[in-house]
Amino acid sequence: MPGIFPRLKDILFSGFGSVTQLIAIICFMGGLLPKNHPCFSKEKRNEYSLARILADAASGIEFQWKYIDKIVIFAVILCGTVMMWLYVAAAILFVLSSPSFALSFPAVIQTANPTNDVAFMMLDKVVGIPGLFNSSVSFTPPFPTPFQVSLQQLFSFYSTGIFFVALIIFLYHVIHLVLEITQTGHVTQHMSDDDGDGGRNFSWLPIRFVFCFGLLIPFGYGLNSAQWITLYTAKFGSSLATNAWIDYNYTTGQNPTGDDNARLIARPPTLDNSGLIKSLFLINSCRRITLLTQFNPEANQAYPYIVNGGKSKSLFNYPGEPGFMDKPTLSSPSTYNATLPTIAAGDASDNFIEILKFSDYHDIKMVIGTFDPAKPDAYKSYPGKILPTCGEITIPVTSLTGEGVFAAEGYFFAVLNILFEMNRAGVTPSTTDPIEDMWLALMREYLLTSGSVRNAKTMLGMTDADFQASYGGDIDLMGPITGPVYSSYWKLMMDDYFRYVFRIPAFTAYDFLADTDTAATDPTVDPLGMYFHNDKAGFSSLGKPNPLLMSQGILDYGWGGAGLWYNKLGERNGSLYSAAAAVPVINKFPMVMEAIKDQRAKTDTKIDGGFCEKFNPRKSGTSSIHLQNEKNQFEIEQAAALYAFCSQLFENQAFNQDGVTRVTASTNPFEKAIHMFFSEFRIFDKNTNKEVTPMAQLTSVGRILIDKAIMGVTISSLSYAAGGAAHMAAGDNAQAEAFATGAGAIGDATMVIALLGLSSGFVLYYMLPMMPFIYFFFAVGRWVKVIFEALVGVPLWALAHMRVGGPGLPGSAAIGGYFLLLEIFIRPILTVFSLVASFAIFSALAIGLNSVFSLVSENLFGSVAPSLSSTLDAAEKLSYVELARGMVDQFFLTIFYIYLVYTIGIGSFKLIDLIPDNIMRWSGAGVQSFGASDVSDDMIEEWQWQLPQRFNASTGSLGKAAKEAFYEPGHRLGAAEKNRIKAEKQAAKEAEAAAHAKAKGPDG
Repeated sequence: MPGIFPRLKDILFSGFGSVTQLIAIICFMGGLLPKNHPCFSKEKRNEYSLARILADAASGIEFQWKYIDKIVIFAVILCGTVMMWLYVAAAILFVLSSPSFALSFPAVIQTANPTNDVAFMMLDKVVGIPGLFNSSVSFTPPFPTPFQVSLQQLFSFYSTGIFFVALIIFLYHVIHLVLEITQTGHVTQHMSDDDGDGGRNFSWLPIRFVFCFGLLIPFGYGLNSAQWITLYTAKFGSSLATNAWIDYNYTTGQNPTGDDNARLIARPPTLDNSGLIKSLFLINSCRRITLLTQFNPEANQAYPYIVNGGKSKSLFNYPGEPGFMDKPTLSSPSTYNATLPTIAAGDASDNFIEILKFSDYHDIKMVIGTFDPAKPDAYKSYPGKILPTCGEITIPVTSLTGEGVFAAEGYFFAVLNILFEMNRAGVTPSTTDPIEDMWLALMREYLLTSGSVRNAKTMLGMTDADFQASYGGDIDLMGPITGPVYSSYWKLMMDDYFRYVFRIPAFTAYDFLADTDTAATDPTVDPLGMYFHNDKAGFSSLGKPNPLLMSQGILDYGWGGAGLWYNKLGERNGSLYSAAAAVPVINKFPMVMEAIKDQRAKTDTKIDGGFCEKFNPRKSGTSSIHLQNEKNQFEIEQAAALYAFCSQLFENQAFNQDGVTRVTASTNPFEKAIHMFFSEFRIFDKNTNKEVTPMAQLTSVGRILIDKAIMGVTISSLSYAAGGAAHMAAGDNAQAEAFATGAGAIGDATMVIALLGLSSGFVLYYMLPMMPFIYFFFAVGRWVKVIFEALVGVPLWALAHMRVGGPGLPGSAAIGGYFLLLEIFIRPILTVFSLVASFAIFSALAIGLNSVFSLVSENLFGSVAPSLSSTLDAAEKLSYVELARGMVDQFFLTIFYIYLVYTIGIGSFKLIDLIPDNIMRWSGAGVQSFGASDVSDDMIEEWQWQLPQRFNASTGSLGKAAKEAFYEPGHRLGAAEKNRIKAEKQAAKEAEAAAHAKAKGPDG
């Protein structure tokens, strides 16, 4: 053996030498040992053990009354010695009977469920020995495969060859020994072993011969006993690591970090949904106007429909048109019955589940339009045969997970609340609530400007007071009906009501994953208590399994699957942020607005002004209307009212939400593109998510960057397309040409920033969470390669026992093989240790970076300047970033931060390889396996550095391709058209000059 027992003796008992000497001195003082006893001599005292000292002391005692003092002293010494060893034995028993050793030793090195064990499946794939590892691979015929049978046969030939080599060496030693004895009469020093101190001891060679042949004896499947020992060592080491990993997870609780879900899920940021809310106001205004049948009986009345491809269904129940629910009425209980428990259970009676099922569990499309049951094919050219009179809205369903469905339901309810005054069950606003008059405010512009309304008012004999009472609403809040609605009323609706209805979905989704009740308990989320569900959204309250649970299925993969769970952090945080950011999308505005926009796009080379100018129904310099049916008075008046209302909402920045980070947008296209990415979130929100593990924070930010980058690529492509179309239509118009060139420049700037964001998001969301798994997977592969190396090497290791020299059984030549077997046994559990340590170190370093980096990113002066700190307004929620760092600074600091975090991740998770590779140096072994120097190191190195660069290069090619596809054709055609016009003008000019010269005659 490789000196194991002598080393254990040195470790466990070397410190008791002083105890032996102390007992000897006590025996001498008691007259039990003579002064000249050999145990007191310097040369021989190490030869006396405690038992020999006590034996010599007992031999000198005469059991007579006159020696009673010696008898008592000896009895006390003997009892004390026995008690000491009993104490040691009790301590060992206590340790072995603790919960950590509750399993018997054989159970510790056995895998309870080998079927799905990843490591065992790999080994079964390699060696193919039935009944050894018992993974699922061994249950799939043919097993062993022809390749494995051939490999076993190859091992058989190899082992047989080594056996014959060993036999030749053995015969050589036998002949050498016989000849030496016959010539000299004794064994020479050559046949004895060196004790390491220059001396010669009894030779271990005969025992080594026996051991060598014992290791080379074939035992089946082409393998010898040494190879079988290697495989069983691997099996026991793998089982030890698996049981340790399972026990670790049972101790930590729900997941390997030991944290609850609230520390593993990052809260989503507060987004600015002002534009969306204003757009819904416009659609609702259109809907309300079409329902004023007493003023415009010819109008196409608009009602809500759910459309899915070619089929459609009314949202509300109408005579002859069954829908999903009854129409809500003022001061009546809600007709919308969706609740979190019924949604989680997939209850078919739940209104939202019914609508989701109708939409085939995909995005929900709501059309506010017209359908005539008497003429069902009147609008058959439109999806679902619904004319989109007042617009079309899509509520995205990002996933069918809890967070995805709850967020989609929340946004669907937000649309119902704004468009139809639908409330949650149990919520009934009073008639004096300001929100109850909003339906009148939405029609104010039409009531002010419509000739039909004035005519009807005259015909009905309504006085101004009657008109105010019927259609004016609260004068103090909205102003008199003779003028526009006060800006303060829309500001009140935005800040006190609808900003919260769009905040609830993200927090409901967050509560599901974090198992909290933030939506109901946080007063900043829904202070009026009008929009959150009455039920708790946490997964435990809904009877659902923990989404971040270290499931039994993952544990069944054994230690080889230990890296799988960590990807869940990125997966579920990214899913949450995707769901929270998937706000409703306005696909189409009211038809009259869309018609004006399309007409102006054809006739106007450049549209100056704000967002609503493209919907302006009046042509420049005339009173004509941009409508095909200009004789339709209702459409004309509706278009004018909607444009005025749009301008009132969108051209007034005071109507934006408070409580979100916003900076003034620059006129520079590059800064505009940066603003699109970084105006709504910070790379590290130390206040909102300060307790959340860094991996969750970073993957969430990565998901946001990817979503915004995709949006940026789309905007850039549209800008390219607009620029290309403008080039084709510009001709030789310098102003139109400048507009087209500007659109192309905006496309370039947006594409550059979008692709940088896409690359950064790819690193944070995909690569960073995958690092533990990738490194761990390759670590498992290294272990399998070390085993294969050992299968090839152990016959040579057995042969090395025949070499003369060196202490003990292994000698100096075979000692490395024992350490290789030790490495095979302990590498799995060391890899598990490394995984846990690397994640902890990454979290610690990332938290430290966040603490230090915020000083750099937030503060330009070293501390907030007094003149700035005194201007902080709690209502505006300005952050130090906006005061000290500009948007360009934030952009480049963010890129730098991502690089730092990525470098920290590489350095931390590389420990999964480094610790097992280098831990053997603590044992004093000089042997090195393939695992310590592996080509997969280069592969991982290439993956972690080259993949982001290649991805960045690929996205750059994508940007060039988008420009080439959408912008360059129009640019080239426009240039050709410009040259043609220029040539025609030049030709005409030359022809005119020639004609003029001819008219003047030769005597001109």
